[in-house]
Amino acid sequence: GNGTYTWALCGDPAGSLPPGLTLNADTGVISGTPTAAGTYSFNVCSTSNGVQSSPRALTILIEKAPITVVASDATVTFGAARPSISPSYEGFRDVADTTLDTAAICTTAYQVGNGVDQTPSTSCTGGFDANYVVTGYRNGTVTINKFALTVTALDATKQNVVTGDNTEVLADPSLYYKVSPALPAGQ
Repeated sequence: GNGTYTWALCGDPAGSLPPGLTLNADTGVISGTPTAAGTYSFNVCSTSNGVQSSPRALTILIEKAPITVVASDATVTFGAARPSISPSYEGFRDVADTTLDTAAICTTAYQVGNGVDQTPSTSCTGGFDANYVVTGYRNGTVTINKFALTVTALDATKQNVVTGDNTEVLADPSLYYKVSPALPAGQ
């Protein structure tokens, strides 16, 4: 050839580049940002002075990107039901791709009745995606806030009974209290 080449996918079948990559016809450079993991086989030919070279078989392996699954933190009031825990992910390569094909499953060690001095953990397991491999999990915690109560003494009046010239002083009345809101079940 004369030093001027053009490049193209060729052959039967020509195959295909990984999604997100392109072949520059003037330089033969393959560039871009791949968007899908996998093994991609294709044939490249160069042409100079109207003569095309034989196909050159090439393969590009795009590995799955690493991702970390993070269990959400939660805050509950003492005695509240078990909170829902959801996963979030760190390491996505594409801002439009923010979920896994199969989401991680998350739970918590929190039990109704755990004290405010305890910090039960949250955790996730599993998760699968064609373009990502889960390389780690990070736990979260449940913060338990105090249950706020209002105790109100109900009105009570000391009574004296007067009958004619006799005044009888009755014992102090019983005092009654109202607690609101109601205590959580089982507490």
